[in-house]
Amino acid sequence: MIPKLAILRRSGLLTLALGVFFLYQSLKLELGSWNEPGPGLWPLLLSLLVLTASFVLLIGNSEGGAGSEKKPFAALLRDSRLPLAAIASLVLFIVLSRYAGLTLAGGIMLLAWLRLLGKEKWTTSIVVAAGLTALCHVLFAVALQVPLPEDWLLALWSAGR
Repeated sequence: MIPKLAILRRSGLLTLALGVFFLYQSLKLELGSWNEPGPGLWPLLLSLLVLTASFVLLIGNSEGGAGSEKKPFAALLRDSRLPLAAIASLVLFIVLSRYAGLTLAGGIMLLAWLRLLGKEKWTTSIVVAAGLTALCHVLFAVALQVPLPEDWLLALWSAGR
């Protein structure tokens, strides 16, 4: 069995590699300005956040001297598969949102995060995911009138009326 410290180190190194990759890719895009952000601004900020988290993982879980206590960061990460599952669900969200729209992709991602990552009950997960998805649609599409990409789920909802 692999020691927990080795698993945490590997998770930190994997997260560091992903952060560097996303940082490199985001710098290929136009950053724009704060008033008119380009397509690379948010990926840049998110990659910096991922890099910061990876440094916290690597530094917070480094071995101390002889007789050192467990680091508090190790308690935050009970299962090293959780960050990988979160990243995989974000990739699935990005791919699914292009083809099915933000409503369905967001609902599925919220359901997965609540049920699989948050260990919530199915009923709680379904109700919260559906409610937050509806709230986001009402807030952004209706109240703020943000133009969103075409959405299959909303097209089916509108056709049934």
